[in-house]
Parts: sequence; structure tokens; C-alpha cells
Amino acid sequence: MQVGGCGSSGSSDERGGRRLSFIRRVKRRYENLTRSEKKLADYLTRHWQDSSFKSAEKLGRDVGISETVVIRFAGSLGYDSYTEMKEEFQEAVQSQISDNLMVERVNDIQYPSDPQEVVRQAIQRGLSNVESVLQANEPEAFVEAARRILAARRIRVFGMRASSGPAWLLAFNLKQILPQTEYVHQYAGTMIDQFRDLGSDDLIITFCVHRYSSVAKQVADLAMNTGCPHLAVTDSHLSPTGRLADLTLLTTTRSTWFGHSHTGTLALIDILCSLMLWFDEDRVRSSLAELESMLVEYGLTPSLEGEKSDGS
Repeated sequence: MQVGGCGSSGSSDERGGRRLSFIRRVKRRYENLTRSEKKLADYLTRHWQDSSFKSAEKLGRDVGISETVVIRFAGSLGYDSYTEMKEEFQEAVQSQISDNLMVERVNDIQYPSDPQEVVRQAIQRGLSNVESVLQANEPEAFVEAARRILAARRIRVFGMRASSGPAWLLAFNLKQILPQTEYVHQYAGTMIDQFRDLGSDDLIITFCVHRYSSVAKQVADLAMNTGCPHLAVTDSHLSPTGRLADLTLLTTTRSTWFGHSHTGTLALIDILCSLMLWFDEDRVRSSLAELESMLVEYGLTPSLEGEKSDGS
């Protein structure tokens, strides 16, 4: 199961690979962990940098579990000792690999009295989210995702509530160049009909961020049970969709208000679309030309030549 791509043979990539080794171990064994071990796993995926130099006793105290559980958890993941697991985190910190995925609560936001400062803070938070997406994902993960999208026979894109907007946007952009793409609607309980005949040549793309949708988890289960490859865009490797995905792209949706900021997710979509153009420019241009011709033929949009002549 791929997570965030795999680096080359350089020292920083090797350290990143060790960091990802922890994530893969957790995803593979998560369902068999005890409740306390799952609590620790969730904590470490979000706070691994801060935890990389803590003793087992201190980590257990911070999480609210015993030192014994911490040590047992390392063994459950296949490490020889807690020290070995901690060393992986330390090497990842030294190579400056960062997930940066902590979800910030509204109550923690300090609101300024000046509305112009509110504007500045909102812009800075959006830029920070974009940077977090770049830090949390290896370039190879984006490359692999773009390749899988281009190779898929059929594509279904799904998102609920706060995740529905980015999901629809990706589906809209893909539909223009890959007509086999469909955004999954839930009208009259027909969602399952849009998934039931998918197989190993197809692709399901889910968008799911905190607070996680139980329906998104059902879609991830369906992908796994049918053997359909699953690309998850989510905010944690251990989210309901991230745990089950074949490939995970991480996003951050922190905001200065009460909802989710999707600036990071939109940057992620931009990267995927840019890569698809790079990989198969002829296919993209041909599909767009065909779509443009149909839009003009049926009067749904003015021709580009007409727009140019009107503006001259």
C-alpha cells in the first residue's frame, strides 16, 4: 500500500522512507491495535515531531496511557524496541520532513481588533496551508496519482459536506479531459449504483477531512472489497479513508474562521491537473478541442474566434 510516494537513494529520502515506514506499519496493523494503542497511533501521526525525543514514560503521560502501552505499541508495529521507533522519528526530523497536519480549533484562534489584520491573517493561513501540502507529500506521490488518473478506465470522485466542494472541482476539471470521470451524487439513495461495477482498471478518488464522514468510510470499504484502486485526499494517514487507500495525498484545511480553508486542497488539485497536462499534452488538447467544438455547436458558449473579433 503506497503512502506519500517513495524517494530516491539520497540520505534525506532514506530518512523520509523510514518515517513513511512507521505510517505503513500503522496502517497495516491499525485494526488489530488495542484502543489505547490506537489512541497513541493517532497522536503520533499528528505530533511525531514533538514526540521524537520523548521517553516512553513522557509520551505515555502526554497521551494519557501507561509507559507499558507505549513500549508494547512499538512491538505491535514490529519494532525491536521503542528506541528503534523513536530513532526513525529523530532521523525524519533531522531531514526536515514534516506532515504539519494538526487541526486547529476555533477557540484557539486569536482574533485581532483591526479588520485589515483579519484579511492579512486569512491570506497567511491560506499560504501556510499550501506550504503544508508541499511539505506533507513527496513529489513522487503527486506523480503517481496523476499517472493513475490518466490510466483509469473509469473515475469516480466522491466528497461529503466540507469535502464536496474540492471533490466536485476536481471532477469538473477531469471531466473536461477525461470523459470517463463522474462526480458521485447521492440522489434518492443511488450512490451505490455509481460504484457497483467498478474494478481493478478503474479509480475511486475520495475527499475526506476532519470531521470525517461515515459515508466516505463506506466508499473506502467498497473500493477495497471490489478491488478498485483508491486515491484518498485527506488530512491524516489514519483517517477513515487514508487507512484504506492505495495512495494517499495529504492536505491541510486550517482556517481563521469556523470552517475549512481549502486553499491547500486547491493547490493539490492544481498540481494534479498540471501533471496530467505534462504527461499527456496531446490527449488533453484534443479532448479540450472536442469539448470546445460541442459547446460552440450547441450555443452554450461563444466561439473563441468570435470573442477575438468582438474585442478587436
